[in-house]
Amino acid sequence: MSLANGSRRPEVVANTIDLIVHVDLAYEPGRLDRHVAEVVAVEPGEYGRPARTFLFTPEDGRRSVPTGNLPTDIEDYERGGFDRSWLTSSGDGGWLTDRSPR
Repeated sequence: MSLANGSRRPEVVANTIDLIVHVDLAYEPGRLDRHVAEVVAVEPGEYGRPARTFLFTPEDGRRSVPTGNLPTDIEDYERGGFDRSWLTSSGDGGWLTDRSPR
């Protein structure tokens, strides 16, 4: 497979990247806070282009929450020990909410 002309790049992305995790920075007086803004599953889509499934998205300017969507290869994740309920439960997805200094 040649990538010289870029014609196969979307297919390569769709077949090699599983998840994209977007980490955001929030500046507060005297501190910098990092949090997960969104998580996107990347899968092969139509015509070899990547398809995106949003697993976590921000809610009301807060940290991301589960969308309830599942990646098509959820069984592969579960075989590795992943718990599907992390993507389907309501609330904050089990993210750490205690913002006290560590």
